[in-house]
Amino acid sequence: MIKVPKSLAWGRFLQTPLSKAETKKILILESALNIVVSHGVKKLSISEISRATGMAKSLIIYHFKNTDEILLELFSVLGRQGQEFTLQALDGKMDLEEKVAAVIQGTFQWLLAHPQAANFFLIVYHLAGVNDEFYKINSHLLKTGLERFKTILSTSIKLKKNGNVEATAMSIQNLIIGTVVRMVSLKDYKHCNSYYKATLLGAGLLLNKNLPQNKL
Repeated sequence: MIKVPKSLAWGRFLQTPLSKAETKKILILESALNIVVSHGVKKLSISEISRATGMAKSLIIYHFKNTDEILLELFSVLGRQGQEFTLQALDGKMDLEEKVAAVIQGTFQWLLAHPQAANFFLIVYHLAGVNDEFYKINSHLLKTGLERFKTILSTSIKLKKNGNVEATAMSIQNLIIGTVVRMVSLKDYKHCNSYYKATLLGAGLLLNKNLPQNKL
């Protein structure tokens, strides 16, 4: 699999040059992302990618056997990309309120920086229900996010005492997902800050705490 570049921009700004093979893979993935977001999954084909990139079909198939492999790689890479934003936002945060707010902040920063990625997730999210490979990746991403919240919330003596760590973690995760789906499906990025604040408010109510509002 292609490593997620530190720049989170498909490697364009990496200090170390990419190999020719990595560059071609990135070109294929970028093209596929543009096709899916602009025209839908059904329009994605090796022929369409070939036309968009100028690459021979045989070369595309050399890197990816079919469009399912391309979609799976996109799903995996973009998922890790979003998690990288979260980890960067978490860096240096100490208490529970700061950490929960940082996860939410990182999510919305990712949405603003890469709206195509968010649109892609919305389009292919339903495939997890009918495709085993998408289901595995989606489950892994959700489980990783849930475990991160559980680790953060486990520092709360009250939540641990009441046995509500997992339920609260799942509630906050569902709140974020629901808000993101609403914003992306409405293509309402201009009000991203309002969705961000609403998510912070909702999470704060679940925790009975005032969460810090950092700038996106």
